[in-house]
Amino acid sequence: PPTMSALPSELADAAAALAAAEWVVVAAGAGFSADSGLPTYEECRAAGVEYDDLCRAELLYEDPALFYGFWADCTRKYREVNPHDGYAILERLLRPLADAGRVY
Repeated sequence: PPTMSALPSELADAAAALAAAEWVVVAAGAGFSADSGLPTYEECRAAGVEYDDLCRAELLYEDPALFYGFWADCTRKYREVNPHDGYAILERLLRPLADAGRVY
């Protein structure tokens, strides 16, 4: 990994701010997972599946087979995929905060 002195000043400043932070919030959209090969909401819609409809708790009672089938498939895909480097970068940056109980 590059040293702080080898980074452009903006990146070095950002890394220093992260290192000094008490809390960090990471907001990543579906594209973060898509970069690892997981389907996006739009790909579900293109396949005729309304993702939002599958995320309703009521679906568990309305159509248990669909509910469990969909979420089991999602879980399988997440377990099988090889995460892209962004996940490892976040892990390295946030591990000290997570160990201190300050990451959700």
